This record gives sequence, structure tokens and C-alpha cells, in this order.
Amino acid sequence: MKSLFSDAWKVLRLHSLLTVPFILYLYFMSLIVTRSQNVPSTLMFYVFMLTGFLLTVCFLSGWFYMAKNAIKNYEDIQINGVDPQKDYAFTNLRLFFSGVGEYCLPVLAALILYFLVLLLFAYCIYNLGFHVIGKFPITYEELKVISINPLEANKIINGLTQIQMTKLSAWSFLFLSSYLFYSFSTMFYIPSLFLHTKNPLKAFFKGFIFTYRNIITTFMLFMFYIMAKTILSFLNTAFASNFLLSTASLLVVVYFAAFWIILIFYTYEQKEHYRNNRSDSHR
Repeated sequence: MKSLFSDAWKVLRLHSLLTVPFILYLYFMSLIVTRSQNVPSTLMFYVFMLTGFLLTVCFLSGWFYMAKNAIKNYEDIQINGVDPQKDYAFTNLRLFFSGVGEYCLPVLAALILYFLVLLLFAYCIYNLGFHVIGKFPITYEELKVISINPLEANKIINGLTQIQMTKLSAWSFLFLSSYLFYSFSTMFYIPSLFLHTKNPLKAFFKGFIFTYRNIITTFMLFMFYIMAKTILSFLNTAFASNFLLSTASLLVVVYFAAFWIILIFYTYEQKEHYRNNRSDSHR
């Protein structure tokens, strides 16, 4: 387990420019979100949202392709050693647009499938909660107010009865645990799509099976992700009022995101490579 983290860090050090596309993506997405808040019509708002979604598809296609190539480079380095005349980071960065061209459609289909399954899963969870817990204690209009105005949220929650508060806690636990379960189950969906098959449906089931076939490793990785994300969220909130500290925390988030992608790609490749070699030896 320790070797997975150390090797992933070595891969990221050799391919440090993996962070550049992510920084540019965050910059352009912030522009899109900011401009979309001042559009004169609903149609223009949806145009901005569609633009952001397509930008996300292109970014993920190129970025994950770079991660895939970084893993391949590291495998070659383990066999042949480091080539001192090769700039691994810059060479890998140049492959971004190749990844967009090759994986744009598979990533688009994979995202659509991901959210369709998520909606179906959420619908099933809601029905389960409705029959087990009871009706959700807050109306849709109150939820909209809570999401916009934190002060009104306190008034709405304080106005609930003890029974309603118990139901709200039960619903919150159900939604949180369901979200964590779905996130954990689909953690290796993308590595499967890029390292195993371009078919989103096959990749979805392949990633799901991989997660539970290597349950100890994948669960430990997921716990590491949850703890790291919690710490980073706390730092972003604490340093929000200080420009220098907030910038530094943002850079930490960017490097962590790049490290996490390399880590799950490398874990998937190592576990599948070991399993395939063991199956061949048995045959």
C-alpha cells in the first residue's frame, strides 16, 4: 500500500506539468460561472452551462489521457531507467489535445451514463427513505431558501418539531451514506475507461468489480481521499479572507487532485497487471 503512494508521487514529480491543464480549466470555468450570473435571458444561461459542460468533457479527456501516458512512461522508466535527454513533463503536456481527440466521445458518454445511474440510484434511495423514514420534513420551497440564505436556514430548522428534526437527521444520514457508497463504487470508473476499454458501460461494470475485488486497498484509498478532502476544505474556508494563503491552498488542492488521479490510475494498472500475470501463470 505504501508503495502505491510513493510510486504515484514519483510519477507526479516526473510529470509535474499535469497540474497546468487543471489550473487553466479552473480559470475558464470561473469565468463561465461568473458571466452566467449576469446574462440577460434564461437561454443565454443555458448556453453558458452547456459551454461549461463541453469544456469539462474536453478537459477530462485530455487530462486523463495525460495521466494514462504518465503511468506508461513510469513503467518504461522502471524497465529502461530515466532518459536524461527526455523532458517527461513537457512531452506529456503536449499530448493533451491528442487525448481530447481520442477520448472526447467516450468521456461524454461516460459522464451521461454516470449521471443517469446517479439519478436512478437517488430515486431508489428517496423511495426507500420515504417508506422507512417517512415524508421529508422540509418542503422544496424551503430547501431553495436554505440554499440561498443561511440566516433563513436557521429559522426554518429551528422551527421544526423534535420529530421533524429526527426525520431530518435520518434523511441527512441516508443521503450522505448513499452518496459515499456511490462515490466509492464508481471510484475506478475513469481508470477503467482509459486503461481497459473505451466502452462506458463495460468500463462502469469493470470499475465496479475492481473496487470490490480489491476492497481493502480501495477502501483505504477512499478513506485517505475523504480525510484529505475534509482537511483541504477546512483550509480553504479558514484562508478565504487572505489572498496569499487562499492562493497557496488552491495550489495545494490542484496538486492533490493531480496526485489523486495518478494514484487511482496507478493502483488500477498495478492491480490489474498483477491479476493478469497471476492468471497467466495459473493457466
